[in-house]
Amino acid sequence: MYLTILIPCLNEEKTISFCINKAKKFLKKLNNKSEILIVDNGSTDKTISIAKKNGARVVVENNKGYGSALLTGIKNARGKYIIMGDADGSYDFSNLKSFIEKFDQGYDLICGNRFRGGIKKGAMPFLHKFLGNPLLSFLGRLFYKVKLGDFHCGLKGFKRSSVLKLKLFAKGMEFTSELLTKAVINKLKITEVAVKLYKDRRNRKPHLNTWSDGWKNLTYLFYYSPKWLFSNPGKILFLLGTFLSLLTIRGTFVVSKNLYLDIFTLYGGCTMMLVGSQLYILGLYSKIIRNNDDLQFSKFNLNLVTIAILSIIISVIGISLSVNYWLTNEPLFVNFKILGRYFVPSITLLLFSFQIIINVILFNFLKRR
Repeated sequence: MYLTILIPCLNEEKTISFCINKAKKFLKKLNNKSEILIVDNGSTDKTISIAKKNGARVVVENNKGYGSALLTGIKNARGKYIIMGDADGSYDFSNLKSFIEKFDQGYDLICGNRFRGGIKKGAMPFLHKFLGNPLLSFLGRLFYKVKLGDFHCGLKGFKRSSVLKLKLFAKGMEFTSELLTKAVINKLKITEVAVKLYKDRRNRKPHLNTWSDGWKNLTYLFYYSPKWLFSNPGKILFLLGTFLSLLTIRGTFVVSKNLYLDIFTLYGGCTMMLVGSQLYILGLYSKIIRNNDDLQFSKFNLNLVTIAILSIIISVIGISLSVNYWLTNEPLFVNFKILGRYFVPSITLLLFSFQIIINVILFNFLKRR
């Protein structure tokens, strides 16, 4: 079978026949054998009977959630290609020619772009149109380097076999974010087509929750992008901590008449170095787990071990100077600011070295898996 038009639904008795008839109108134009698959997500109205009466194949998924319904639909679809869309009448299922053209060009995933195709008056809430969707799409482009103008359009087409390999598991509205991020990570061929968004034909609130579903999609974008969740914040924190530590290690740094940086800035800088380095290492672990990437272990480990050895040498010198200062001064006359400028950075470097060595061992363990 060539194509499955997949429509998840929950209590859509007012719009389901409209959507199915639109889809049937399009399928009549295709010479290839195709189907309309409705995945019912626990409707208590007449959705199922209406769908069957209109000639659609119906599968029931009792585990609630937009993602749950779509995952069941993808699993049960008979078509080589799938076009999925909402059951609220907001998309024109009779006008899917652009998706078929992209399938024929060899694309694995085709995303609709409502901003290019046009949004009818009242079809999209103000916050979604001017804040939520543009922001999430911008972050998606920034994090994943993919040229898509509308990350979360509900009308998408994809090659079934390619998406099954992604091993998707998101159960809710965040399904779209997982689909796109994993498609990019797995180097699927992705493009977009212009689609028009029409006003919801239902007389009730949509299933989408602006803030909670928006937050879930945002966290998914970060979750699969360790560079922005761990690595970049770690680099910034480590470099800032190093800068502040070097600035105050020899004594008080006067910024202005009423502002100066002293020993507590040094302590804070050392803490930032440790936290920053750990965040960066977490980013490396995330990248390895996400991409099954070996990070060129031999060269990478050699560089880390070199840094660790240098850090240990410097820390031993610093601790020796601290001990010498303590022994050559009477306890009552020890200046703890001076002692702290030797001791705290030295201990920080020593902890940093141990952290590197432990993680080199773990990296090598991951390599042998």
